[in-house]
Amino acid sequence: MATPASRRRLILLGSIVAVAAVVDAQQRRWAPRNAGARLAAGDARYRASQASGRNIRVPAGIFAGRAGGFEYNGSFAGIKASEVAAVMCMGDSWQTGLNVGYGEHPGVRIKGLHDYRGASFACGDGGVVPGVRIETLGTLLRHFNPKLEGLSSGSHNSFEVNPCPSHRDKCGLNAAVDGASLLTNSNAAKAAKAGERNTTLLDEVTDLRTWIEAESPHLLRRWKVLSFMPSWGDQWWSKRDIGAIRASVREVLRALRDSLPRTYVNVLGVSERVSSLDDMLKQSLWCRTGNLLWKARAFLETHTVFNSAKGADEYARQINDVLREAVRDFDDGRRFVVRFRPVMLDFAFDHRLTDHMSCFHPNERLVQSLAWGLLQNMASRSPARQLRHLPAYTAPKPDKDEQALFDAFKKSAREAQDMIFY
Repeated sequence: MATPASRRRLILLGSIVAVAAVVDAQQRRWAPRNAGARLAAGDARYRASQASGRNIRVPAGIFAGRAGGFEYNGSFAGIKASEVAAVMCMGDSWQTGLNVGYGEHPGVRIKGLHDYRGASFACGDGGVVPGVRIETLGTLLRHFNPKLEGLSSGSHNSFEVNPCPSHRDKCGLNAAVDGASLLTNSNAAKAAKAGERNTTLLDEVTDLRTWIEAESPHLLRRWKVLSFMPSWGDQWWSKRDIGAIRASVREVLRALRDSLPRTYVNVLGVSERVSSLDDMLKQSLWCRTGNLLWKARAFLETHTVFNSAKGADEYARQINDVLREAVRDFDDGRRFVVRFRPVMLDFAFDHRLTDHMSCFHPNERLVQSLAWGLLQNMASRSPARQLRHLPAYTAPKPDKDEQALFDAFKKSAREAQDMIFY
């Protein structure tokens, strides 16, 4: 017999499903028709496959500075990209590919509330729907090593609490889990009550080590590139405690150093314009509707309320200071290389760059901007030349045609001259 608590959970689930059905029925009416579709379609002007030898051809429409684009030889921190044997990821729903592609492909049904791990910006194999490939950091690095391991692929239902043990063929070495966090926060009580594990980034370190030992022990002797950033949940639905964040970051890096030697770690800073989320939610009925669904699901999972936008930007700056400090302390420059990545610092939420269901997670355009921006940060010899904003950030209005889309990319690149590899 169902308990009162389980009945309330079922009612909440039913409400979410009902809202999702309404949103799904309206996606072709409201979704921008061209937002990300042309970029994802494999246009040669955007793709890294235009290369010669082992150098990657960087399109002029994404990185400015040379009229015809230029070639990047794939080296960073004294490591050759051809020596990288695997990519790995940790994080939350921004790394699982939640809702990527939803509403972006007319005539193709893409399920909402699904993790499209092939579209994870750092680990995905680039697959979203049949016949469409997008660029991720994994696909860019795979150019230098066609045998690159760890790439995630395919999709699964995002409601699964700990999906990767049952989806090893899809997760690869992408240990990210929707709702994961640095801090244990209020998920812990809910998980313990249900007999489930609360996922933190420290848990994800353990998962990676376990998978590698069991499936690919040779990777312990090879270079691996791992990318992660603090969870949005650490900012929005947990107690703001910078001391706890500091302790957790250091614990995660210590565990990585001790259990995964020969790892190059990208620690992505968090957006210092995170309060722009509130502004974006006012831009359209679609975003307001999607946000209700997103908050309903988060409440269902965590039984907590959201923090307000007040003080969010300052707290983000404090988190980034903690990340920079930890990176300096744990980077040994030899067997364990750790770098702070600023590419997200100036990111402002924009409904043209987020998924068409929750108006929060990256769409195909943002996934590829993150991939190129992260590669630029890795390739830049000087920290001062690393992007603090995403390349090709400006998107045209939805009703513009392909040429206007390409022109907008070129214009945004010209206006950001520091988007040059150095």
